[in-house]
Amino acid sequence: IYTSVHTLSLHDALPITRNLTVTTSYLASRGQRLPVFRDTNLPAPTERTYTVCRDPQVGSSTSCSNVEQTFTVPFFTGARPNTAYGFMTIADSVINSWYNGFVLQARHRFAHGFQMQASLTISKAQDNGQSLITFTSSNQPLNPLNLRQDYALSDLDQRKRFTMSAYWAPPFNLIQNRTLRTALDGFQLSGIVALYDGRPYNGTVSGSPSPAGTASGLLGVGGSTRAPFRGRNVYTGPGGATVDARLAREFRIRERARLQLIAEAFNLFNRVNVTSIVTTQYNVRGTVLFPRTDFRSISATGTNLTRERQMQLGARLVF
Repeated sequence: IYTSVHTLSLHDALPITRNLTVTTSYLASRGQRLPVFRDTNLPAPTERTYTVCRDPQVGSSTSCSNVEQTFTVPFFTGARPNTAYGFMTIADSVINSWYNGFVLQARHRFAHGFQMQASLTISKAQDNGQSLITFTSSNQPLNPLNLRQDYALSDLDQRKRFTMSAYWAPPFNLIQNRTLRTALDGFQLSGIVALYDGRPYNGTVSGSPSPAGTASGLLGVGGSTRAPFRGRNVYTGPGGATVDARLAREFRIRERARLQLIAEAFNLFNRVNVTSIVTTQYNVRGTVLFPRTDFRSISATGTNLTRERQMQLGARLVF
């Protein structure tokens, strides 16, 4: 396997104030000869025509009275050329990718008790089937003889992402009233904001046609289960937003000892962030594709990193 990646980065920084700088960047990355795994032990394809139904399947019926469209695809059926083996997988260095991104950054260096860093990224990533797996697969593409039809948005594409982190220690130490100064001095506020678009995904087909092909799937080759007439990664998943906040109060006990009391909240506003949806768009019965009623419905709203609002209290002694 031979791969190459070329990256271009252009930057321009503009001072706004003494402590605030805005930076613009253009990033471009070109990947060539990236690996893909495809089956080479396949017979010559014939053709098969499928019917796409507008209505979900009723009971066990395989007939459709409300046809949306028909489509024809190459279909691999019959014995394999080398009957002594099943899948014969080759790792081909034939995948190419493009990434173009614009980044706008703002940085306020620590001054007067305040520090901030914000970044907005607008980007687009495309490829013809970049592999996101660690080990080999029997067959990855929809059609191992035509990788061009898989050229589309990358699985890693994310159009917009905004992040900001800030820290502020209010200047309560400047209050003239000693009692009020003692009551308020030592507070620290910090937080992280993340807003991001969803990533693209395929509408997939569950099951295998009848009669079946050499392997599973609508083309009889295994591999990708996306609906062939919809294209690759034509749908975009839901984005997300999180706000994490921290409030701390520091007490000086002695000259070299300080006590910090800390309150933290993760996903402060308890926003429901969708982390998984049902991507199965059709069930195939015979040569008819019936739409699924649960397509694009929510299947998960949390991971180890994105959860419901969580709060915690802590204390730290520094000496």
